[in-house]
Amino acid sequence: MKKLAVLLALLTLLTACSSTAALSESSGQPQSSAVQTAPDGETNGSSMSQVLSAESPSDGAGFQSAVEEQIIEKINAERARIGLNELVFMEELQEGARIRSKELFDSDTFAHRRPDDRSWFTVLQDDVPVAYDKLAGENLCTTRYDDPNCNDALSADFWFDEWVESQSHYENMIKEGYTHVGVGVYVGERNGYTHGYACTLFAKMPE
Repeated sequence: MKKLAVLLALLTLLTACSSTAALSESSGQPQSSAVQTAPDGETNGSSMSQVLSAESPSDGAGFQSAVEEQIIEKINAERARIGLNELVFMEELQEGARIRSKELFDSDTFAHRRPDDRSWFTVLQDDVPVAYDKLAGENLCTTRYDDPNCNDALSADFWFDEWVESQSHYENMIKEGYTHVGVGVYVGERNGYTHGYACTLFAKMPE
C-alpha cells in the first residue's frame, strides 16, 4: 500500500504504508505582555498535566517518550553535522508540543491554527507560558494507516525524515537563532485507523 504525503508547499511524496501531511511555521513575533512566565513552574495548562505526564501504554497508544527523545537526538545530530549549535531540551516546550499533538488528534484537525482558531504560538503564551526571545517555530506532521504491519507513528526515523525531506521544515529545523526544543508525539486509534501526530516546538531563549 502506498501513501500520499502532502507538504506545506503542496509537495507530494510516495512512501510505504500510510497517508501523511506536514506543516511548518516560524514566528518572529516579539514577546508581548500577553506572554508571562508562570511562577514556580506552574502553567495555565494544568487541565492537561495528568494527560501529559502519562507514560505510553504498552499497545503503542498515547505519548511516545522514547520517540520524542530520539527525534531531538536526530535534530541535534543534523545541526552538529552542518556546524550549528545543538538545541537544549526544554520541558515547557515539550509540554506545549504534547498539547498541540494531542489537541490535533482530539479535534481530528491538522493546521497551525489551533482547534479554537487561535494561532499555534498561543500554546507558548496561554497554556505553557514560555518567555522566548522573539523567535519561535513549529513543525507538524501527521500520519494515518490501517496496515497492521505499519509502525510509522512509532518511528523517530519516519517523523524526522518527513521533516528533512521538506525544505520549509528542514529550514525551520536548522534555523540558527533557535536555542531550545521540545517534541510531542501522540498516537491513537480512530475508526479502524492508527493516527499519529508529531509536533516540534523551537524557541530562542534569552541568554
